[in-house]
Amino acid sequence: MDWWSNENELNHHVYISKHGEKPQFEYCTPKGLIACTWDLKVLNFERDCWVMAVLNNPAGTPDIDQYLQYHMNEDF
Repeated sequence: MDWWSNENELNHHVYISKHGEKPQFEYCTPKGLIACTWDLKVLNFERDCWVMAVLNNPAGTPDIDQYLQYHMNEDF
């Protein structure tokens, strides 16, 4: 679970569950887990979109609507 705060800080909490079973999520952030290899690709995409639309927007003002229009369309 991720969300942006203070303009440029990404808050990140990790919950995991075994694959193929009824989800029983365990909160893992205090154990030091950041993300799996596959999650990092998504996090990098989100970071790049945030920088383009909000922090480095050529119009000079943050554009949250533009940020929300970005979609990652890739197979892993």
